[in-house]
Amino acid sequence: MKLSPKAMRIVSYGVSRLDTQAKDAWAKWRDRYPDGVVSEEVAPIIDAALVALEHMVLEAARTPVSEDRNADLVNDISFIHAIHSDVKKQLHETRR
Repeated sequence: MKLSPKAMRIVSYGVSRLDTQAKDAWAKWRDRYPDGVVSEEVAPIIDAALVALEHMVLEAARTPVSEDRNADLVNDISFIHAIHSDVKKQLHETRR
């Protein structure tokens, strides 16, 4: 599986919220796989980044926002879930 450029940006933003060890591992992976091919070693980092992003978006949704902003937040959550699902599916298939 390959992460799209948009998915790479989303995950990178999530990784920026993680600890230094995760950031360093993500940077090494991006250097090794600039085309976005997901490897088993980076999957836990992607998972943690997406969980962190989901929490951030859900927290943002708790405050009153405009209808347009609420739609953006729903779209963000949907995209995060789609990436997460694809990564988990890929890992399950490679572990068979």
